[in-house]
Amino acid sequence: MSFLERDLENVMNELWFFVHIVWVGSLAFYCRHKSAEVQTTLMVVYAILGNLMVLKQMSLFGLQVTTADVYAVGVILVLNYIRESYDDKAVHQAMVYSFAGLALLALAAYFQVSYEALPGDKMDAAYHQLMQPFPKIVMVSAVVYLVVQYVDNRLFSWMRTLAGDRYFMARVLFSLIFSQVLDTVLFSLYALGDIAASLWDIIVFSSLVKILCSGCMVFNTAISQRLSGLWQKISQAS
Repeated sequence: MSFLERDLENVMNELWFFVHIVWVGSLAFYCRHKSAEVQTTLMVVYAILGNLMVLKQMSLFGLQVTTADVYAVGVILVLNYIRESYDDKAVHQAMVYSFAGLALLALAAYFQVSYEALPGDKMDAAYHQLMQPFPKIVMVSAVVYLVVQYVDNRLFSWMRTLAGDRYFMARVLFSLIFSQVLDTVLFSLYALGDIAASLWDIIVFSSLVKILCSGCMVFNTAISQRLSGLWQKISQAS
């Protein structure tokens, strides 16, 4: 592959990355006034998608990263919307359902690779290659996720006690960055420690990507809120 082709490939990855951020963040923003059950469902879907996509790697802004980081940020973003509109019971329920969804994914992957395939089944090798690491990765991810969500929940509640209803976007951004860095460090150490060629590179690169995802998602949400408010004013004036 020539330098020009690699450069074009990286540019396309970056374009897809920004589109990815927009639709994940926009869907979370659209569902922010829906019921706690709807938002919890979206949170579970994002958590499962993040673990399904974590095995693929790509080059992004010169960094070697996975394609799943956007979903991890989406989970925290949805959880923060639930926190802002509902009580601690709804937050706890969302966390438990997300944990259960990841556990179910690990169990399903274990059973899928345990079946003996028919001779000549070409998909069997693909399933084994894709799903064999899942039980360990997903279970580590679930435990780390639960720990990070607990820490993040305490942090966000503490900031809300200090700031009240002020600085919501700043609180969301700080919560996202702190949670995603902590999640990256714990997950990389316990899930990828015996796989990664350079664990430090993965931690640094993934943390940078998640911080960028957090900033872009909060920016996208802030713009969407302003546009929504402007549209309401125009509707009322007309």
